[in-house]
Amino acid sequence: LQQVMQSDFPPSPEQWEAIRAPLEPAVVVAGAGSGKTTLMAARVVYLVVTGQVRPDEVLGLTFTTKAASELRQRIREALERAGFGPGGPGGPDRAARGEQDEEAVELLEPTVSTYNAYASALLSEHGLRIGHEPDTRVMADASRYQLAARVIDRHTGRVELLSDSPRHVIDYVLRLEGALSEHLVDVAALRAFDAAQAPRFAEALLAGTKKTRDDVASAFARRAEALDLVEEYRRLKHALGLMDFSDQIALAARLA
Repeated sequence: LQQVMQSDFPPSPEQWEAIRAPLEPAVVVAGAGSGKTTLMAARVVYLVVTGQVRPDEVLGLTFTTKAASELRQRIREALERAGFGPGGPGGPDRAARGEQDEEAVELLEPTVSTYNAYASALLSEHGLRIGHEPDTRVMADASRYQLAARVIDRHTGRVELLSDSPRHVIDYVLRLEGALSEHLVDVAALRAFDAAQAPRFAEALLAGTKKTRDDVASAFARRAEALDLVEEYRRLKHALGLMDFSDQIALAARLA
């Protein structure tokens, strides 16, 4: 691998274990500055050179645009050094393909992106398969706040425990709604969970003070009231043709 990648140093025993791991789920735990990006690029080269995958069968996802750009560049350079870049010995045969087929070259590159950018691309291309309109607009945080404020202002249901200031209620509702989307949990499932678990919490706290038991009961009740607002927030989003970044992740996961 060191020779193929033209590296100055061979991978360490721990790195080599991760690089040549079988094609199954695995987790690599490593601190900042320990060479994770280099390791991922080396693994891609190893899998491609040993014939286990084609370059275009590799998908790399990260959290930030900067990290995605760095990982994409590292993988591209590593594959080119190994002769698997566009036009390289391991890449597509230009003469057989014809110089006009430039798109085929691009398709042989790994896909490296942020989670949200990849989710957005999936939805744009295939969203209609699950009834998602491709022209749905993505809201920024300020718009989410304004929409949640409108929902709370129009709410006519009974509210007894969710009595913080409007700002705190908005933050709570948005955090809860985002967590539901990103963890792929619907409102009905959370309500069923709370109904099943609230008595168990109460039973476990029998030895505690009455105040502690009341606090737990209040927490469940507050969340029940917040879930009503979450449902109204989601209905308004759908009616206005809007979604937020957590919706992108949830819809793309459903689509996949």
